[in-house]
Amino acid sequence: DSSHLNTTDLVSGNYILNIPCYYDTGADTTAVTIDGWTTGASNYIKIYTPKNTATECNRSQRHSWKWDNTKYSMSVDIGAGNSGCINILEDYVKIDGLQLTVSGSDYPGCIWRTAATATTNQVEVSCSILKTTSGYAGNAFGIRSYDADCNWKIWNNIFYDFTGGGGQSQALSLRYNAVSYVYNNTFHNNTTAIVRHDTDGGTISLNNNLFKENTSDAYGTYAAGSDYNATSNASIGYTVSGGGNTHDRTSQTFGFIDEANDDFHLSYLNDAGAKDYGVDLSLDGNLPVTDDIDGNMRPSACDIGADEVVRPIYRSVGVGASAPLATGTANALTVSGSTASFISALPDNIGVGDAIQYDSDNGGVVDSLAFIYGRTDSTH
Repeated sequence: DSSHLNTTDLVSGNYILNIPCYYDTGADTTAVTIDGWTTGASNYIKIYTPKNTATECNRSQRHSWKWDNTKYSMSVDIGAGNSGCINILEDYVKIDGLQLTVSGSDYPGCIWRTAATATTNQVEVSCSILKTTSGYAGNAFGIRSYDADCNWKIWNNIFYDFTGGGGQSQALSLRYNAVSYVYNNTFHNNTTAIVRHDTDGGTISLNNNLFKENTSDAYGTYAAGSDYNATSNASIGYTVSGGGNTHDRTSQTFGFIDEANDDFHLSYLNDAGAKDYGVDLSLDGNLPVTDDIDGNMRPSACDIGADEVVRPIYRSVGVGASAPLATGTANALTVSGSTASFISALPDNIGVGDAIQYDSDNGGVVDSLAFIYGRTDSTH
């Protein structure tokens, strides 16, 4: 409501319009249109869910990477017509940490963008969950853009279940855009995850995106340098102009915490397709990605997808025990990566949480400590 500012011109007033979203009783069911403002690169509109911080009075409304009906969400039946839960008709808008689900009788979308002005502008979407409403069988979109002047920055989001209808459902449809960056997103169970029509112009860079169980992953030609994406399919299906995609990973097996219930956190022990296979984007000049959808910092050997798996910390149930469970220089130890291999079998009561003290440089002195987080067998 511009009456609180006494102006709709954020630029002349040097304002940033921050709109926090709070859960009340169920999901918001009315679509929102962002229009009627004068914005700029430093005077933008941000719609977000607060996290647990002192400035937000510890009233977190942010999901924990899995859809949460007790946190803020939008669930909108668009009805007839092509539009979205959030219709962006203004320049320089940021959306962060929302849960959006959509249905309708035509081509509904969670976020819909049509041309605002004939000037270069930017829309950012981060750390959000976008899906179709449970049971919806029609075509739908996660994000759809029809603005040839719009730069998109899309990272750390999850898009899932955009399927059904006549096979036109698309999680991310940037039909018309300027220069866009799509980094570290997870796409699961969509008819088509990402669509770019080459005749529509613009460029899209894809890096560190995870694709699983999509009928088609990426359609069209993408910018040079697009790489480090991973899919469960035999091919991601896209073309890269000017070189790239030499580190893409196909036919991968991804381990999620609870895929059946739409919890797409990576499993530290069971993921073989995404963990540590991403490229460091923290210094990327266009879209630096330093953390994940949960706020966990990403190391240089980061993970592919929206989630950066956190190494679990284990402690033994034998707290207070002073005597070693096993010892002896005759049982030679070899450490390779995160696996410790012994020549002779260790007792059955040695396992997760126990510590191994060892001489790492063969100097005759115990100088290293490792904690066991998994036991393959009695010697590994």
